[in-house]
Amino acid sequence: MYIEPTTFSAEQYFTTQLPPPALYHDVKSQEEEGRAVVLVTCWVVTQPFPPSYVHNLVCDPHVPDVQFLQRYAVIFMHRQFNLQPFSRHYSCSTNPFLDLLDIDSSESQGATPRRSATPNKHEELLQVLIDYKEVHARGTLHNLTFVTVNDYL
Repeated sequence: MYIEPTTFSAEQYFTTQLPPPALYHDVKSQEEEGRAVVLVTCWVVTQPFPPSYVHNLVCDPHVPDVQFLQRYAVIFMHRQFNLQPFSRHYSCSTNPFLDLLDIDSSESQGATPRRSATPNKHEELLQVLIDYKEVHARGTLHNLTFVTVNDYL
């Protein structure tokens, strides 16, 4: 059986793909507010490239997320389960989130134990929480998750 060879057409591909839900509305509302919109991607290389070859600035824990979020509306495109703005401060291996919490079980027997932030982490946690709440109140962060190459495109 002979199969006619076909050529790839980017235009044809994109005319058959639906845009992410609510993306147009979110971008339009940011433009109406006078904010510039930037697209930031965060991806994980699954091939064994040397670290010097690929530098993923946004997922670098030393780069503040609020750097873009203070000045722009951000569409943050990331692989599913990757670190995201704000939560990247508490990665599982370098700064586990649960290490920031304490349980006070000194209350009376049967009472629900009180939960609180570890005292030496109060300021750090508070600043991240303040920034997070401000960004969400302004609606300037739109997360797009992808798993497959088709999702990414």
